[in-house]
Amino acid sequence: MRRRRIGLALFDDIIAIETDPDLIVQTLVSSDWPAGMAFVSAFGFVHLESEIGMKCVEPLQPARTLAAARATIEQVSDVTACAAEVARIHNAAYASDAAFRLYSPEEMAQVLTETEVWIASEDGQMSGYCLTEPERNSMWIESVAVDPARQGRGLGQLLVYRVLSAHDVSVEHPCWLNVSSRNAPALKIYRRLGFRPQHETCRFSATRGDLLAARERRFR
Repeated sequence: MRRRRIGLALFDDIIAIETDPDLIVQTLVSSDWPAGMAFVSAFGFVHLESEIGMKCVEPLQPARTLAAARATIEQVSDVTACAAEVARIHNAAYASDAAFRLYSPEEMAQVLTETEVWIASEDGQMSGYCLTEPERNSMWIESVAVDPARQGRGLGQLLVYRVLSAHDVSVEHPCWLNVSSRNAPALKIYRRLGFRPQHETCRFSATRGDLLAARERRFR
């Protein structure tokens, strides 16, 4: 009962933030948390997608692709110099994602100062990027994107494999990442590289008006 009261108190805090009934509220709930899943279901949240946590302990080298002969992949030291291009590629590649956020070059420059940045270039033009967060006994891939105009030629696989190889990913030093369940191409690529699903976090969405109506129906 106490957990239920805490959940309702947090719920009330959320819907009290704004007055716009069309305000969209999103939340993440682990698939192995039955009480949390029941709570969002009871209040009318709709499942949008899932974030699949994947782990790699033995990188698998991708087959040679069209991109392999033309791409230059390197770690960037001056992140401010590439921030505008990273923002452009991010905004184009992730525009349809449920959790999409538009970044300006200035905002992206700030993000890049907190990560390790790898870029893939072809013919002198940036074609993709990979942002990583190395830790003592593991590493995270925070974001990977390829310019939509240059997708479908294996560049993303090659980029991620080079990053995994540079960090000596192994059982003792695994690599983790999250990928949307709606991004079938990315899931396929990561599996080919040796990543395996470990856990699932579900993303739910509802309007503030729907949440208020659901609360009224349950507790009037």
